[in-house]
Amino acid sequence: MKSNYPRLSADTEGVWRQDKPEGRFGIRWDEVSGVVGHKLDCIDTIDTVLELEFEYGEFLELNSTWSGFDGVVASITSHMPFLGENWFSRIEGLGPRDRPIVIWRKKT
Repeated sequence: MKSNYPRLSADTEGVWRQDKPEGRFGIRWDEVSGVVGHKLDCIDTIDTVLELEFEYGEFLELNSTWSGFDGVVASITSHMPFLGENWFSRIEGLGPRDRPIVIWRKKT
């Protein structure tokens, strides 16, 4: 039986991941200090993976096979317009052997 988790969502506060029915975790928009993307070879599929980075080095991983992924990508585009309209296309154009690309990092 296929699980309905993880689930992804975004709202005015940030981006959220729910791995089980109770509770969620995520990153607030003002905590995002970087956006990185890459492809993941899962043998049967090639998944797109986004990482929303925290300033202290941790990140929230978002996988294209998880429910809500497309809506979160749209929300990132809306809440972070400085990424440009085609930021996600750059990630989609990667292959599984390509290195991850940094779309944006906050200057320190």
